[in-house]
Amino acid sequence: MKLQSILKWIVVVTLSTTFDANAANIAVYGGYYATDITNWLNTTGNAASNRGEAEITGTDLLDVDVVIMDRTISGNIALADFIYAGGKLITEWSSSQYGMNLLGGHASDNYDGYITNDSINFSASGLALGLGQLIGASYRDGDRTEFFQDFDALGSGSILATRGSSGAPVIVGGSYGAGYIFVNGFDWSDAFPNASSQTHQLLLNQIDPSQVPVPAALWLFGSALAAVSRFGRIKRSR
Repeated sequence: MKLQSILKWIVVVTLSTTFDANAANIAVYGGYYATDITNWLNTTGNAASNRGEAEITGTDLLDVDVVIMDRTISGNIALADFIYAGGKLITEWSSSQYGMNLLGGHASDNYDGYITNDSINFSASGLALGLGQLIGASYRDGDRTEFFQDFDALGSGSILATRGSSGAPVIVGGSYGAGYIFVNGFDWSDAFPNASSQTHQLLLNQIDPSQVPVPAALWLFGSALAAVSRFGRIKRSR
């Protein structure tokens, strides 16, 4: 095989392994805009399935990387085991109570303190995790940043974002065993939009914030391109 063909093969392999590596198998549980969430996720390169309000079982989670659970679903031991073994949970509104319980904290409903289009301000810890990628340090999204849970105790969780109006925690994150929980204590799935929104990007950032190639693969890609270019110049000069 000629050197130029080998180098081009390296470029192709690098691109395929770099840009496809972030795709996740996602199980969406709930009856509140779960179909819209699932359909949109499947347009992003991820493989999402709508599990509806079915009971969560360990068998159903065997090939799953991320579980998204809305307010209509209660977590159970099977879900806790999934996270502990290395899975990821993303909550919405009152399902955050289950997530906080796993972290040793506590959350409760607060219907009186709602503010439509309140802002979500990422903390330094949240930004370090990539939550602000392609969003910035804060965002607001109408009815999807309107109702918020009260986090009475954080347990082992860290504050990843706060409300603009009060400074109260609104996104808490923490490890549970080998897995991770994003406790979103607000109504981000309300009238889940088909058009592009920052709520979309927040969800992607929580699923996997690494939207850019990993440095090692990027270095290999750049090196291969440079080698192909040098080879072409040498060949033309002969």
